[in-house]
Amino acid sequence: MAYRADMFIDVAEAAARFDLRRILRSGVLDDIERIRLLEPGSRVEGDLDLDASPVLAAGDVHVDGNVVGAEDGSFLVVLGSCRASNVLVGGPEVYIQGDLSVRNAVMTDYNHGRLEVGGALAAAIVLAEHLTRVRGPVSGITVDFGGLRVETDGFEPTVSRDRATHGAKDVFVPEVLNDGGYVEGRLLRNRLRDGLPVLRD
Repeated sequence: MAYRADMFIDVAEAAARFDLRRILRSGVLDDIERIRLLEPGSRVEGDLDLDASPVLAAGDVHVDGNVVGAEDGSFLVVLGSCRASNVLVGGPEVYIQGDLSVRNAVMTDYNHGRLEVGGALAAAIVLAEHLTRVRGPVSGITVDFGGLRVETDGFEPTVSRDRATHGAKDVFVPEVLNDGGYVEGRLLRNRLRDGLPVLRD
């Protein structure tokens, strides 16, 4: 089913029908009147911009482009599995009930957001600053800036928090570093969105 930009649901109805107050943190729904609704099996052409509107997918969703969002107070709730090119989020909450499959990168930047995946997470690279909790297995390169929580036994990130922060010059390409030698979120996000490498060989 194709995505239609005019499909919205009242927040009170959405909260009652889909139990959003259990899924989302307290207060997230307080300043929202309407939520963009995607029916099960929806396909989004282009990007899914959470800053434009919070989004509820009532089942599986396939995003041809990127899931993006920087602002606090927005969210994406997927009551199924999600596929996308990139997931590049800062302030919004993202809750995926099933699996999250990403062709390139998952990046969670900024300490107010949250990404929770109820199943497996597959991406070429996962970079987690804010809370990123995955209940199933993770495949791909993983970079823990301090927020990565994987609930499968024996998981160790490819790049530890200490290396990602204090050893950033040895791990990342110079194009994503600021003058102090630390990773700058904006530069990292832009490079990932363009499909360019962010790690040294």
